[in-house]
Amino acid sequence: MKTMSMRGTALLTTAAILAFAALGMAGCASSTSKDAGNSGSTSAIATATVTPDASVTPTTTATQIALKVYLVHGEKLGVVTRSVPATAGVAAAAMRELVAGPSASESAKGFQSELPAGTGLRSVSIKDDIATVDLTSEYETGGGSLSMQMRLAQVVYTLTQFSSVTGVDFKLNGTPVTVFSGEGLSLDTPQTRADYADLLSDASGE
Repeated sequence: MKTMSMRGTALLTTAAILAFAALGMAGCASSTSKDAGNSGSTSAIATATVTPDASVTPTTTATQIALKVYLVHGEKLGVVTRSVPATAGVAAAAMRELVAGPSASESAKGFQSELPAGTGLRSVSIKDDIATVDLTSEYETGGGSLSMQMRLAQVVYTLTQFSSVTGVDFKLNGTPVTVFSGEGLSLDTPQTRADYADLLSDASGE
């Protein structure tokens, strides 16, 4: 009886050892599985990339337009072409280019202007095919008869390059001009190209 009791105890001890061993292996397997899952998640984050949205990338293209500016070449009108940023106010843009005078390269080719230094552009408006240009009083100063006609012709030809303009009325400092300068040039009707056709030459700065 005593021997049998010892055997039973031994069997119980062996069973307990095997049970603990099985529990230990299960724990290791669970830990390994959990670590593997974490490792896969980290790998996915590390390799993730972000592609920019091309639709929000700004693209800017400068647009230029060509305008004719009438200067003086010898004792005749000559035309040069200027490239300026695109604008709806092309008449005003052309007048600003005219008032600025010839560039260095244009001067080297013999172009000059009869618009007196200091002449400023106040405004340009167009109504019923007639442009009304308002210049500062410097526009009327100095020069003889040919100079006065030439400076009027420069403005008239520069503005009538546009199909929407057939004639030009003049203002000085906001006041309409009917008689221009001490030369007594009559401007009581819109000035057209035909009024200055004898001053035009084929000289060009292009």
